[in-house]
Amino acid sequence: DGDVYFFFNESDQPQSRMATLDGRGSVQVWDPTAGTIRAATGTAKANGSVDVPLALAPHESRFIIIGPLPARAGCARRIGPRP
Repeated sequence: DGDVYFFFNESDQPQSRMATLDGRGSVQVWDPTAGTIRAATGTAKANGSVDVPLALAPHESRFIIIGPLPARAGCARRIGPRP
């Protein structure tokens, strides 16, 4: 149970933004390219929302999940099958 946000930088330039997202709970960064989950850093929570800094390389994508933190998420855990 949580809120899922998907971000994709479709440009050929790096992009940095601050996103204000609705949700309560732990803020997690799911990186589909690297196959990792980690706790987000540099976030600021307010009444039912959170400010999340985003820095995306050209053509990079990332999921931000706000909700219960999976076990061992703070240690950059791999998701999905191993290559």
